[in-house]
Amino acid sequence: MSEVSSEAQSWNYALSLGLNSVYDEAIASRNELARKQQQLHDLRQRKRELEAFRVDVEMEVMEETRRTHPDWSVAEYDRQIKVAFSNESRLREVRDDLQALEGDIDLANYEITLTKADIDIAASRLTELGGALYFMGVLKGTSEAKKSQAKPSEADILEGKTVT
Repeated sequence: MSEVSSEAQSWNYALSLGLNSVYDEAIASRNELARKQQQLHDLRQRKRELEAFRVDVEMEVMEETRRTHPDWSVAEYDRQIKVAFSNESRLREVRDDLQALEGDIDLANYEITLTKADIDIAASRLTELGGALYFMGVLKGTSEAKKSQAKPSEADILEGKTVT
């Protein structure tokens, strides 16, 4: 059985790390991260819009309640405004939408965290691969240096010549 050279072992190791695909995977993960961050931005923008709409509807309900019941005391108004808010269908829809949106935002944050971990793993693999390739280069340089060293022939040895 023939012994595998150190160069061949290093090359096989580099291939096992995914020499041909690690960089492509890292770029794909980076593009995926950008897409997910844009999605998160869009979700947060939608949340801001819903919150602004909710404030507008609340103001309308408060104005309507105050206008129709100017005789209520502040305490009575505070109690009744809570009831008016819960009876307002637009506010219920906005609250439901905001709750669903919060879940979507949490999921997007989680996916971004996972994608960042994928990028970190790919970067570590690229660093490891770089070390393996450097090691291969050193081995190749060493083996070429050994090959380039001329071995004295028998005639040279008999004549007392040295090869440098």
